[in-house]
Amino acid sequence: SARMPGYWNVDWTFARRFSISGVNVTFSGLIYNLFNTEQIVDVYVTTGKPDNHGDPEPSLGLFTSIPFTSDRYSPQADYNHDGLLTPVEMKEEYIIARNDYYVDPEEDYNGPFRMRLGLSVGF
Repeated sequence: SARMPGYWNVDWTFARRFSISGVNVTFSGLIYNLFNTEQIVDVYVTTGKPDNHGDPEPSLGLFTSIPFTSDRYSPQADYNHDGLLTPVEMKEEYIIARNDYYVDPEEDYNGPFRMRLGLSVGF
């Protein structure tokens, strides 16, 4: 927690009651993060940043070519559609998948401005 930046949060709760012909009407609301500030709530231990996981980029030597006859072949990763996954294509797909796994704005940042409104009627 010493590596995480500080933040402050302002929430606002309000309620207003009206009486109309013996009927009580209450209008209420709750606003979270009133000033819509960016709030980092989780960081990676290795870097101290919410968006940089710190894992090194793998070398091309870790990837091999995969023909379309292999059960590991994926048409989505074959950018030029030649029936062969090259090490360059596999590395690009690996980095995209790794970033999808690591970078999660819902886990690393607190929510943005949100508002809840309510109306209650009492007799």
